[in-house]
Amino acid sequence: MDNPSDSLASALDAAIRILTRRNHSRHEMARKLRQRRFTKAVIDAAIARCEQLGYMDDAETAAGYFRELIRKGMGGERIRFEMNKKGLSGDTVERLLEAYAGGPDETAAACGLLTRRMASFERESDPQKRREKIFRFMYSRGFSADITIEALQKNVEKTPSG
Repeated sequence: MDNPSDSLASALDAAIRILTRRNHSRHEMARKLRQRRFTKAVIDAAIARCEQLGYMDDAETAAGYFRELIRKGMGGERIRFEMNKKGLSGDTVERLLEAYAGGPDETAAACGLLTRRMASFERESDPQKRREKIFRFMYSRGFSADITIEALQKNVEKTPSG
């Protein structure tokens, strides 16, 4: 790696191999290339080239990861946390969260999650303890108390014994 062009070519090759598995944010790619001991200048150049070629796009990566987290049953706050861990933040993420958090889509996600998990909560015979467990679980998934209450009310309406 004495020749700078060889180093850039190696970094670009490594970046493309990394991107064949899944989309990565600039932040993730920089971390992975640093682990491979490329210099900051070479990393920046390789990432810039990947973006020029259309192989990397943080906005597209954010949108895809956002949809994946919703499918996994995450609330707005947990999504924000997970996106920040990947180095995805800014206007794109805020617009996605603004449209989702506190709205009908987040409520629907909370209702779906609660419906899927309700059987495990129903094993708790004490209603107060059951409610506390539900709130802790939903909070850990990033749902607010208001969304959790709404999901609980909708879940009770669906339950014939409720």
